[in-house]
Amino acid sequence: MTKKLKKKKVVSKRIVKKIIKKRPVKKTAVRKSKTIKRTAFKPKVVLKAAKVPAKKLLGKVVHFYPHISVAVVEVAASIKQGDKISLQHHDVSFHQNVSSMQIDYTKISEAKKGQVIGMKVAKPVKEGTMVYAV
Repeated sequence: MTKKLKKKKVVSKRIVKKIIKKRPVKKTAVRKSKTIKRTAFKPKVVLKAAKVPAKKLLGKVVHFYPHISVAVVEVAASIKQGDKISLQHHDVSFHQNVSSMQIDYTKISEAKKGQVIGMKVAKPVKEGTMVYAV
């Protein structure tokens, strides 16, 4: 068995020098620094908020019937028909007048502390919504 040897071809290596043209350097505009006017220290003016009368808690929504838009309210203080109330749950709130109240399908004009009533509401409310007098 004879091995055939392959001859390696030697290619001459040429060093190619690239001529790189230097680009002209762009000159940036020199910015002038602004002088800061120093003034005397001025204390902050603190505004006092106007006293807002405390809201009276009238009750808490225990349940809500969306198809008839009625809230079941556990009364904490007396509520009369025609009273202006505010319903608040976290950051959502709205005002309305008490238009209709019922206990066991009978209309009432006034609800006393401890009663559980059904009240017609203008917008949907969630359980836990607080009812305040306005």
